[in-house]
Amino acid sequence: WRPDQVGDLAQPHARVGDRNVAANADTVVEPLVSAAAGGIRCSLDDMLVWANNWLAPDAKQQVWLSAEQRQAAWVPRTPMPISARRRAWDSTRLFAYGYGWRIADVDGAYTVSHTGTLSGMYSVMTLLPDRRSGFVVLINGEAEAARTVLNEVLLKRFTKPADDRGVAHYADELERESESKQSATQQPDTGREAPTLKQFGQWFGVYRDPWFGEARICSEGKQARFASDK
Repeated sequence: WRPDQVGDLAQPHARVGDRNVAANADTVVEPLVSAAAGGIRCSLDDMLVWANNWLAPDAKQQVWLSAEQRQAAWVPRTPMPISARRRAWDSTRLFAYGYGWRIADVDGAYTVSHTGTLSGMYSVMTLLPDRRSGFVVLINGEAEAARTVLNEVLLKRFTKPADDRGVAHYADELERESESKQSATQQPDTGREAPTLKQFGQWFGVYRDPWFGEARICSEGKQARFASDK
């Protein structure tokens, strides 16, 4: 992958002091094993073609991704915890992972979405299949909060158009949530002590787990050590 072959290119940015500056500028990007999962580089036009492929596929697109495959991708496979924020903002009752998609109800509307996060790049694509609508947000900066707020405000245009809460409202909500978390982490020490190595020894042993394989918890010097095959 070579930048000179694609022309104008957005560069990732990082926050330095009160400015956003280009960071980890792209030169030549070698193939990576992880690229298939999260390293595809797309323009806004590319992403809108991809979104339209799911919302209103043409005959060619249906050949290489059949109706059965499309349906399978949006079946909930793994239940995911619903945060207090999702409950308050979206009245979400179902949140799950499919095959490469997050699936949730938002104000009673069916949505599928996914974010993208690399160093200095934040993105999100949210689709409302029943309405054949959706949107894409691409940001070349450290902008998790901006992505969250923009996604919410745009989503409400579809799910709750009478709701007049805008960017400032949700940005303030996020700021209060962040301050609350910081306050919680600054609570005084309760005095609880970590177990001694002897007390911890009741858990020493060899375990087998479908994810980790063979796992061992054992002593190493004056510390307890966890190690696994995977």
